[in-house]
Amino acid sequence: PRLYPVVVAVKKWASAKGVSGSKKGFLSSYSWALLVVYFMQIRGILPSLQKLAHPHDTPRDLEFLSASEAAREFKPVPENKSVGQLFFEFFCFYGFEFEWGEEVASVRLGE
Repeated sequence: PRLYPVVVAVKKWASAKGVSGSKKGFLSSYSWALLVVYFMQIRGILPSLQKLAHPHDTPRDLEFLSASEAAREFKPVPENKSVGQLFFEFFCFYGFEFEWGEEVASVRLGE
């Protein structure tokens, strides 16, 4: 329930700041959404559906759990943070924690 409003907030911010749009040389709207998904996976709020399907193995490219299976398997970290707090932490994560040039944001693996 927290993913959608944070994605919308980040996409609106990027658009308002003029840093959205691949034709202009910036990240696409879809890329901003993927960055939010990855951030929430790192925080334990969202799962990697492929990683849940194979917890002790390398995820396979075409296998993943359905949303209902994931709901049974994945227990998110208790989170009492508001959308505003998550929005702020999104920028802190990519500004101070994520090692640009060293890391890859993989929503497939969630790591």
